[in-house]
Amino acid sequence: MGMSLRDTVILWDVAVGLCDEGKTTEGLQKFGEISEKSSKILFNIGSVQLWAGRVEDSIKSFSQSIQKDDHLSVAYFQRGLAYLKNGRLEEALLDFENAHTHLRGNTMIDYKQLGMRHKLYACEILYNTALVEATLGRWEKAEHLLCQAQRCKGDKKHHCVDTGLHAVQGKNLFQPVELPMDALFRPPKSLTANVKKQDYLGKAKVVSSVLENDTFSGFVGPKKVQYITTII
Repeated sequence: MGMSLRDTVILWDVAVGLCDEGKTTEGLQKFGEISEKSSKILFNIGSVQLWAGRVEDSIKSFSQSIQKDDHLSVAYFQRGLAYLKNGRLEEALLDFENAHTHLRGNTMIDYKQLGMRHKLYACEILYNTALVEATLGRWEKAEHLLCQAQRCKGDKKHHCVDTGLHAVQGKNLFQPVELPMDALFRPPKSLTANVKKQDYLGKAKVVSSVLENDTFSGFVGPKKVQYITTII
């Protein structure tokens, strides 16, 4: 029998909270207790492992995340960064290219609706792709990619693109763009609020729908639980 939605949400919420406090070992332990890990949970595990310097472990976790959701651009981005750190440059290049492809022509993806307070920008992906090309000694390709990144800069922090271009023109390398340590998928507040309420009705739980255009609020049966689980 799989873990209940309630227990999954509780562990997910606790794990993210521990990571926010810098307690990455404890956070990873809690993430590991979730029996059925979604692409978001696996992404979180990979990101924490990457920040902790466990690069090989993070590659495995990101790979599992991508297996469950092969359209998750940010997972390709993170695995590409892990490959870069591990010196697996051709694999890093492929992942950054896949991350850019899954933007589908957009200049950025805002992951807020999916529970992560972070935007992934096309210029950041192009910037890291250029770094891989430069590391491989393909300076002209790197410069072309950085010029492309300049044209789609979306934030003041992206002055790093100009710095990278200047470095490449002098045939020097530069530092990659990395996600901040709070860039984790978090459970919906509507779910975390409900699971914290005392359950007076035994196994039946009253929940409010977390899905847009769905006004359901009532007792959760097997079909509804499966429906809500799609957001995890």
